[in-house]
Amino acid sequence: MKKYLAEMVGTMVLVLMGCGTAVSLGCTNADPETVVGTALAFGLAVVAMAYTIGGISGCHINPAITLGCLISGRISGKDAAMYMLFQVIGAILGSAILFLCTTGVEGFVGTGANACQSGADADSCAVKHRNDFAAKATKLPHAAQASRAYGRLTFFL
Repeated sequence: MKKYLAEMVGTMVLVLMGCGTAVSLGCTNADPETVVGTALAFGLAVVAMAYTIGGISGCHINPAITLGCLISGRISGKDAAMYMLFQVIGAILGSAILFLCTTGVEGFVGTGANACQSGADADSCAVKHRNDFAAKATKLPHAAQASRAYGRLTFFL
């Protein structure tokens, strides 16, 4: 139960800090400084959570990473399902806290949902997916340590 709660807290912090920064900076594609600031906030939140809960749960804090660990055989189906459930609960808690903190505050509009998407084009989408892949690829060498996991990973590469 401790590792599931750690995943919940980690995902809550990621959503609260990353999305909170996006909301407070008014992140838009028209203002690159806000995008960089938001990206740094997400990155620092992940690093902080890796040091905080990494030893407890592995600090997946993202259902996509948990799914990758399930496919590579590093986590059981039961643990993966529970991780994902608690990650969703943590994301809901983080966004609820953010909503409560920003409701009624002058200058903040909602929770910033889709604010960065208004001017999205094919190039920005390609950059986002490349960066997502690079972030998740750092977990792949750990998954490939066991020969069984490596064989499963080569199927997807």
